[in-house]
Amino acid sequence: MCVASVGHLEVLLLFQVEPTRTWSAEQVNVQLRTSLSWAEERLRDLLTRGMLEIDENGRTFRLARLDASMQADLEALAVAYRVRRVAVISEIYAKPNEKLRT
Repeated sequence: MCVASVGHLEVLLLFQVEPTRTWSAEQVNVQLRTSLSWAEERLRDLLTRGMLEIDENGRTFRLARLDASMQADLEALAVAYRVRRVAVISEIYAKPNEKLRT
């Protein structure tokens, strides 16, 4: 599983804790103490990457139905982030940044 940023990881883990819950950008914003535009950007990006699904109302998101391998990867990543947060963050920042290449 490739995670684009620590912010993306934080959003994914928020959804992973309660996989059947739906979240609006406003709720993600409040929970992660970010800006609304930041939350909207991460949600749309994770939607585009197939990690989230959007509800019929077009305003709330939920964790996408992941195959067994992706679900196991997400669970392992959640554990690693709880146990070795600095190592996970270091790994994310160590990978090449796509925005710098364009």
